[in-house]
Amino acid sequence: VIAVSKSNRQEIINNGKVHPSRVKLIYNAVPYIDPGEISKKTEQVLTVGEINENTFLRKGLDLFIKVAKKLPDISFIHIGKWTDSKGKPCMKMINYVKKISPPNIRYLGFIGRDELERYYQESKIYLQLSRHEAFGVSVVEALTCGCIPIVSNCYALPEIIGDFGYIVEEYVDEPVVIIKNILRSDYKSVKPGASLDFSIEKRKKHFREILN
Repeated sequence: VIAVSKSNRQEIINNGKVHPSRVKLIYNAVPYIDPGEISKKTEQVLTVGEINENTFLRKGLDLFIKVAKKLPDISFIHIGKWTDSKGKPCMKMINYVKKISPPNIRYLGFIGRDELERYYQESKIYLQLSRHEAFGVSVVEALTCGCIPIVSNCYALPEIIGDFGYIVEEYVDEPVVIIKNILRSDYKSVKPGASLDFSIEKRKKHFREILN
């Protein structure tokens, strides 16, 4: 059994009753993204993820909205598909989400890969307040582009960002303070290469080791 994070491995062992010797850790991988010109970062907060009734709480979108309400002068951006619980295109949940959101949040829906990378490249902060994450691909992509990640202290997220961001125990007021501090100070991006542990080459290497 392949686990995509240490946290995910422990979940498989505990919940699946699988012997630890049968569970191998191979981190997920993300393709290389050009980090762009860090000096051109915009004072905006980005998050990426699908919106439906199952993901609204699990991905912490309710918390993202609460943080944005406390920072009305800062731009918040959400990117991701609008679906139903089966993953089919649906407007029901996004209509509810927009109704409870402040005007400083923009919901862009699904966008092309090049445009997504542009938002990673220009955003100073990436905010992920999930209540559960087996890995966190979008967080790694944001790291690759020099965003400063702020994540909840839940499951794989602290493991994934390591020393390259902020891990919060309280999910509204604490992120608000951190965002204010980042935007008030001289901006220092996450150094390039922060996500090299999650390269495709490294994942291939680990699979080859197992197969051999």
